[in-house]
Amino acid sequence: MNRTVKDKIKKFFSFTNLYVDFLTSREDIVEFIRTIRPKITNIDLIRIGPHGDGGYLIPNDLIGVNVCFSPGVGTLSYFEEECVEKYGMKIYLADNSVNAPSINNKNFNFIKKHIGIANSEHMITMERWIENMEEDNSDLLLQMDIEGNEYLSILSMPQKLLNRFRIISIEFHDLQNIWGKDFYSTAKSTFEKLLENHVCVHLHPNNCCGALNIKGIEIPRVCEFTFIRKDRVKILGNVTTPNQLDSDNRGNPTLTLSDIWYKD
Repeated sequence: MNRTVKDKIKKFFSFTNLYVDFLTSREDIVEFIRTIRPKITNIDLIRIGPHGDGGYLIPNDLIGVNVCFSPGVGTLSYFEEECVEKYGMKIYLADNSVNAPSINNKNFNFIKKHIGIANSEHMITMERWIENMEEDNSDLLLQMDIEGNEYLSILSMPQKLLNRFRIISIEFHDLQNIWGKDFYSTAKSTFEKLLENHVCVHLHPNNCCGALNIKGIEIPRVCEFTFIRKDRVKILGNVTTPNQLDSDNRGNPTLTLSDIWYKD
């Protein structure tokens, strides 16, 4: 279908208050998954936080990482608490949906704002937030769970700032929407930016929301990804199975990724 016809169809449906998007090709989806497959490195993964929701797998390379930025607080702060108690980190948290973290800790610095692409009364960009809080140039840890705002927040972050994060853990939401070409373009650009100087070392589907199967490809609606900066590791190969430290987020049936997420 040529672009002129597609534009006419979209314009027609716009008058009916309906939104139309076109399906991403199966070949593009397969190639996208291939580029974001996790890699084995010379650094083992450890679990920080509890088994279940609020725990994440992180490369065991935290010496010299003294600060964690954790946008998206919700009702769980066990990951951040362990970063303080076990690794001596300062913790910066941001979330406009709660009045305070669920755990009272003197090393927690909380602002009641969402992370986004603009600075306003209720929102702040990653760049402004970090500028206000952290003045030196040391490596940082990022643990992000901001309910769908992660894509544009990453895209709006200067690459120089993104590179300060030695380790990045992000929960990506609505991932199944890559079947729509508009969302696919946003997601593809987001991961390309992350993978410019970082490598994916772990992914885990959150079993909160199931998966969508189209054309034989199953894509989790919510999935946790962990990255480490490339200068910190040696890549040894591809991850071929789930990590034994993984744990279901909820009491729902376990959600297991299909082989396409690990190998051709």
